[in-house]
Amino acid sequence: MVAKTARLSRWASNQQPATLILLGVGLLGLLARIWVIQHSLGSNDMVTWRLFAADIDLYGLGFLYDNTQDFNHPPLMGLLAHLLYVMAATTGVRFDVLFKIPQLLADTGAAALIYWAWQRKSARCAALVVALFCWNPASLLVSAYHGNTDALCVALALAATLLVDRQRPLLAGLALGASINVKLIPVLLIPVLYSCWGDWRRAARFTVGLSFGVLPFVPIAIWHWQGFYAHVLTYRPVPGNWGILSILSALKTNANWGTLIQRFHLMTFWEQSGAHFAILVPLVLAGVNLARGRPWSARELGACVLAAFLFLAPGYGIQYIAYPVALLFVANLNRAVIFSTTAGLYAFVLYFSLWTHTRPFYSDFRVGHPVGAVVVGHLAWLLLIPTVVELLRARQKPPLLSGPGHLGQADPQ
Repeated sequence: MVAKTARLSRWASNQQPATLILLGVGLLGLLARIWVIQHSLGSNDMVTWRLFAADIDLYGLGFLYDNTQDFNHPPLMGLLAHLLYVMAATTGVRFDVLFKIPQLLADTGAAALIYWAWQRKSARCAALVVALFCWNPASLLVSAYHGNTDALCVALALAATLLVDRQRPLLAGLALGASINVKLIPVLLIPVLYSCWGDWRRAARFTVGLSFGVLPFVPIAIWHWQGFYAHVLTYRPVPGNWGILSILSALKTNANWGTLIQRFHLMTFWEQSGAHFAILVPLVLAGVNLARGRPWSARELGACVLAAFLFLAPGYGIQYIAYPVALLFVANLNRAVIFSTTAGLYAFVLYFSLWTHTRPFYSDFRVGHPVGAVVVGHLAWLLLIPTVVELLRARQKPPLLSGPGHLGQADPQ
C-alpha cells in the first residue's frame, strides 16, 4: 500500500498543473453523478428493476424467465438486482441508489480506460478527453438518472475494444463476455473484433476468454429454455419515437404518405426486419476489414457498429443513446462531443418533460414523448450518419480526429 501511494505521489508530481486541473474537472463530473443519484429515482425502468428484484426474492430467478415477459436480461443482472434488493432491505438505503452505484463505477472505469487510450498522445490531451467524457450529458443522465444497466455494459464493451487494440486477446474476450452478461447488445461486436486479429492463435485465445461469458447462461438455458428463448433471445424492444419508425409514424399522418406506407407495410417491415440490418452491419464490416488488410482499429469498428445499431434500431429506449458514446471518445473525439451533447440534450428535454413534479425526481414514460423532445431526438439520430461515415474514413483523417494515435499496435513485450 505504501509503495502504491509513493508511485501515485511521483505520478502527480510529474504532471503539469493543466493536466491535474483537467482531471479535477473530470472528477467533478463523476461527483455530479452522485448528486443526481441521491436526488432522483429516474425512469420507469428503475421501478421495473425493483419489481424484478422483489419477484426474484419471492419466487427465484427462473420464475421470472418462465413468467415475466419484460425480463429480458442476462441472469447475472437479475442476481445483482436481487443482491442489491436484499442490501437495501438490510441497510435502509434506497434500492435505486444502490442499483445506480455500479453504473457510477462503470462510468469511472470508462473514464480511466479513456485516459489509458489517450495517454500515449499526451497526459494533458488524455486529461482533456476524460473531462469531456465525464461531463457529457448523455452518459451522465443514463448512468446517474435513468436506472438501467447500460452504462456497465458500455464500459465493459469499451474495455474489450481497447484490449483488442492492445493485442490482449484473452482479456478482451473476458471483457466482451462480461459485457454480454449485462445486456446482449455487445454480441454485435463479436464479428468485427474477430476481424481484428492477425492470426488464429490470438483469435483462439479471444474465443477462450469469450467462452467464459457463456457459463452464466447455461443453467437458465437448460432448466428454463422456453422462457429464456421467448423473453431474451427473441426479444424485440418496444418501437419508440426514434429513428426510422418515428419518421414513418410521422409520415403516416399524411394521407398520401400514409397510403404508401400502408400499401407496402413499411412500418411492419421495419419492426420485423430492422434488427436484421443491424446484425448485417457488423458482418459486412468484418468482411471488409479482413479483405482490406485490417485498416480499422477495434475501437473504430466498435464505435461504428454501435452507432449503426442505434441508427437502425427498430425498438428503442432512451438509455440506448449511451452505447456509442464511450467508444466514440476513443475513436473520434469531434463526433463524440457533438453526438453526446445533442443526444444528452434530447435526454434532458425528455426526462424533464416527463417529470412528475415529485421528489426524488421521477420521469414517467407512460405519458409519451412530447413533440419538442422528438425533434431534438431526430437531430441526434441524423447525426449518427456523418458519425459512421467519418469512422469509416478514419484512416484519411489527422490523428486527433481519428483517434488517439496508433494504439492498434501491440505493446512492447
